[in-house]
Amino acid sequence: MAPYDSYETALSAKENPDWTTAHLGSRAHRDCAIVLKNGQLKTGFQKSGYYTAPRCVRPLLEARVKAVQAKAGFNAWFLDAYATGMLFDSYRSVLNMTQAQNAEGNIEASRWIGNALKVAVGSEDDNATTAQGILFAHGMQTPVLGWGDRQVQQTTFADGTRLVANFAGQAREGYAASSVTALIPGQSPAIYAVAAVEP
Repeated sequence: MAPYDSYETALSAKENPDWTTAHLGSRAHRDCAIVLKNGQLKTGFQKSGYYTAPRCVRPLLEARVKAVQAKAGFNAWFLDAYATGMLFDSYRSVLNMTQAQNAEGNIEASRWIGNALKVAVGSEDDNATTAQGILFAHGMQTPVLGWGDRQVQQTTFADGTRLVANFAGQAREGYAASSVTALIPGQSPAIYAVAAVEP
């Protein structure tokens, strides 16, 4: 079981509250955005927020991955978009980046997760330029499951423990849960918030 984790787009605090994994904090939104040759910031996924430079968000990625893994103990990790091959040049004066450096940053982040946590790492698509750090690809190797699927919203384990995803808005494709409730037999329900971690 793996979390859906994403660092490719950084949203402002006011954008898409249900996209919890893309709320990377004000520093990432302000300082890690890709800067185009004309000086404009590169608009992010579905014209929200900004696409980010992987080396800039790396400290945040490491901190959040460690914090989530300490609470949840996943046996795999899904890192959204890092293996799609979507690469940019960034002309930021302090932290400029070529497309080759963008690819290296994505691969290094994927490899770090696998090595640090000793888990299988997957991503989206599995493009040859950025797939070196992953072991599985969603969208290419697995069927698509939507949030409307009851098995995605509620999972029951052999010991009777149930995990239930709680949505801030309407549960629909592309929206992340705002919290997860763990229902463990003989214990009070425990609610775990899904939130961005500021570096």
